[in-house]
Amino acid sequence: MISFLVGIIEEKQEGSISLDVNGVGYLLYVSNNTLAALPEEGETIKIYTYMSVREDDVSLFGFSSKEEKQLFLKLTLVSGIGPKVALSILSGLPLSQLIAAIIKQDLRTL
Repeated sequence: MISFLVGIIEEKQEGSISLDVNGVGYLLYVSNNTLAALPEEGETIKIYTYMSVREDDVSLFGFSSKEEKQLFLKLTLVSGIGPKVALSILSGLPLSQLIAAIIKQDLRTL
């Protein structure tokens, strides 16, 4: 398991970044919140990661904070919510608003 990576942002795209870690390029899927929190291309960052391994796919997901990663992991425990759906949920609202909506069971916001 890869806990985090430290490297240079090579490219930022909607939903993902390419990170150069000592000459190895990693594609990380990220939420809109993480993407907005990251500095510009060419800057060095530390990003927390989750590696999803399935029969037909290996994917890395990146998070700008430990809190976002923890919420992502909790979301994936819900039946029917996989890593990509969890990332979409994280992209919909700022983290604090999402947590508040879950606690209050605010289905309208969710």
